[in-house]
Amino acid sequence: MLESRGYHVTSVLGNDKAFGLDAAVIAAADLIVIGFSAPYPVRAAMIHWFKQQYPNIPVVAQRFHSAESFPEADGGNVSDDPHVWLMAVAPQKINIRLQLTTYN
Repeated sequence: MLESRGYHVTSVLGNDKAFGLDAAVIAAADLIVIGFSAPYPVRAAMIHWFKQQYPNIPVVAQRFHSAESFPEADGGNVSDDPHVWLMAVAPQKINIRLQLTTYN
């Protein structure tokens, strides 16, 4: 859906592949989305890593249920709708060219 609207999307399945991405690819991202399929501790660790390594890139965490909380994330939602993810960080500047990187 995002690609059809002109956004550039890089999707990675699994933390090892996410950590293996070229640093320039990650640094060029305007938004990072952490998927909800991994266990909570794994997702929390991913958020922490991204916020430590790339503090200026907003991180949105998909929550498995509404009771989950990711204090280090810039936003979070239980929705699968990418537009909802974008609204989670709407107060922050998101460039017209968006690279949405998903980690599950």
